[in-house]
Amino acid sequence: MKKNEAINQSSSMRIALVTSSLTGDELKAGKRDSTHIYTLLTDNEIGRCSHERSDILTDIEDRNKLQNRICEIIGNNWDVRDQFIFYFSGHGIIRKNRYCLLFGDKLLPFRNIIEDLGALGVNRAILILDTCQSGGAVDALKGGVKGEEDIISYIPDIPKGIAILASSKKNEVSNEISDGSHSVFTSLFCEALATGLNGTSTADGLISVGDLVTFITNKLDNESKYSDFNQRPTYYTEGTGREIWV
Repeated sequence: MKKNEAINQSSSMRIALVTSSLTGDELKAGKRDSTHIYTLLTDNEIGRCSHERSDILTDIEDRNKLQNRICEIIGNNWDVRDQFIFYFSGHGIIRKNRYCLLFGDKLLPFRNIIEDLGALGVNRAILILDTCQSGGAVDALKGGVKGEEDIISYIPDIPKGIAILASSKKNEVSNEISDGSHSVFTSLFCEALATGLNGTSTADGLISVGDLVTFITNKLDNESKYSDFNQRPTYYTEGTGREIWV
């Protein structure tokens, strides 16, 4: 969130839930990526999320465990001034026109998470998905998008003030760096936060979701070490009429 100046948080709190699913040898970086993200989000000078109320949950085997923890973190008395930041690393898939997170052979439709946020009164949130085809979740929030072979079903009644940041478009694979140390998207996401967009100034000294997407896209487009990775991030913000700051 911060680049050059402190943000007064006396009237609100940022609360993060950083997660990764249990995967096989095909994905190796989930736990390491989650740890890196959590460290930055709870850093007092970078993400400024509450240490007391934020949490990290890795190697999740059961979709119910994830959904239950989301509800526990938010609770029944959510302060509408607070902001929820959710990160998930793992597998994702479009199934029957819906974007889903994948736990083994079990699916968690992304719309279920959105419905939980609405039911619990969350109207300020950033949802970050480092999963294959995660642009399908973005398309669902935008209003449903027809493709050559599928139609992404629209998710109605989206809480206002929700932003989603996806690691890839709906027909793309999200990759890990060749040594398996980090995912391509999360490594660049963390670089952007830790370095303040490599020192690039913004109009008000803050980093928005849009700024992050621009930074990551420019890296993927222009640096030779990323030339083999055919994925591009995408994002959407619902009903704010303004940028949402990370």
